[in-house]
Amino acid sequence: MARARGMLRQRFVENIGADELARVAGCSRFTLYRGFRAAYGFAPSDYQRDLRLRRARALLAEGTAPSTAAVEAGFSDQALLTRWFTRTYGVIPAAYRMALQRET
Repeated sequence: MARARGMLRQRFVENIGADELARVAGCSRFTLYRGFRAAYGFAPSDYQRDLRLRRARALLAEGTAPSTAAVEAGFSDQALLTRWFTRTYGVIPAAYRMALQRET
């Protein structure tokens, strides 16, 4: 599981399939899912999305435009970033960025 997590950390912006992660972990896709969830509390895809959201949040805090942050964090488009960012943090990316800019 640690090898799969390491791969996700290094390549979170890429679309990594379950088969590739399972191969790296040396197990089946189903064993990967169960083991990863037991070890880290997330399914591999949820963990990858969390890494992407954290990267997007950091980019937005630096003043990066939401559309650019979406691409650089590995989201397919700004709409997908907005959907997950709002669901996770309760605010749209542009509002988050603007709120941080007002604080400085």
